[in-house]
Amino acid sequence: MKHIKNFKTFEAIIVPEFQNNSEVKRIDDYSDLLKYAEDNNFKAMTYDEFIEYIDPSDRENAPKYGSAPFFAFYDTRNDIPVFVINSENELRHPMFNMILNKEIENIIKHELIHKGQSSRSKIEYKLPSPTDKKKYLTDKNEIMAFSYSIAKSLYDVFKRQDLKDIFDNIDKYGRYPMSELWEDIKKNCDEKTIKRYKKYIYLYLEELINKKDV
Repeated sequence: MKHIKNFKTFEAIIVPEFQNNSEVKRIDDYSDLLKYAEDNNFKAMTYDEFIEYIDPSDRENAPKYGSAPFFAFYDTRNDIPVFVINSENELRHPMFNMILNKEIENIIKHELIHKGQSSRSKIEYKLPSPTDKKKYLTDKNEIMAFSYSIAKSLYDVFKRQDLKDIFDNIDKYGRYPMSELWEDIKKNCDEKTIKRYKKYIYLYLEELINKKDV
């Protein structure tokens, strides 16, 4: 593929390994979420708990309450992914539950990539500024993790196609869940960074196809 074949300055991708080891197969309430997290080696908490959990120096850059239904980050201090919901009450809403159960595994896989990166070289973790999207999207650790998220989103929608055709759907805005993220990347990153994203996305798609999902 001509737009990625000459790009050589990248490290090998980190393939996130996650298999649900919990007896909880569907998360319906907060106790289910806590059990699911404990059984799968990550933390889960409410937003208020998150604010108390993080270093005070990170609080200025913390996502605002309600800015997203849930989010996650990799806690380098304790070497563990952390999943955050606004409040226990969120889990009472059927639509929230449906989205959470669909997305939680992929969100944790994103953070497991950061865990793998930390094992390669010590990551100095600081919560990114929510107003500095360019800095966030060009961070070398986020490039790999977001590339996985985009590749998995493409794969889930277009898995019946071959590798080249799946990849060629990347610019089809609205056709796959992570297409808005890809548009943000194109708006905020230079050509070299976009090439790096494309290379990682292509490599992750190869991995997903060869392993029939990861």
